[in-house]
Amino acid sequence: MKQTSKKMNLIVGWILFILSIGIFFLQIGFLFFHERLQFEYIDNRLFYVLNMIFVICLFIAILQLLNLEKKWKVFGAVVVLIFMIPNITMISQTNKEIKNIISVSPNFQHVLSLKENTKTGETYYYRSYFGTTERKTALSNERQV
Repeated sequence: MKQTSKKMNLIVGWILFILSIGIFFLQIGFLFFHERLQFEYIDNRLFYVLNMIFVICLFIAILQLLNLEKKWKVFGAVVVLIFMIPNITMISQTNKEIKNIISVSPNFQHVLSLKENTKTGETYYYRSYFGTTERKTALSNERQV
């Protein structure tokens, strides 16, 4: 029984570690393509959510794969919290600066994504590519009063 649970911990640990590495390379790829190809996430908050998922998966993977003393587990948990607090703050701050309007078609084939800068009033329409990324297209800046 104990051998089975130890094996299960290794399997879960490696799966979470590989998942965290995949999310890490997804984020690095996003940062690379963001400037060069004008790609953005459908919702700007998705960047910060993926950062938090990466850290949580990596932390749990380390806990599953390594036999750490309690003080190192507590230290790791504190580091995870220190990393997550700014990400949560950035999620709320980004939501105030840019108003996201997202609508998915009934057959889940198309996504309408509008982003409006609340300070300047500029609105952009985004065409979805690869599921969670999109390209920017400017809309008219005129507002009806």
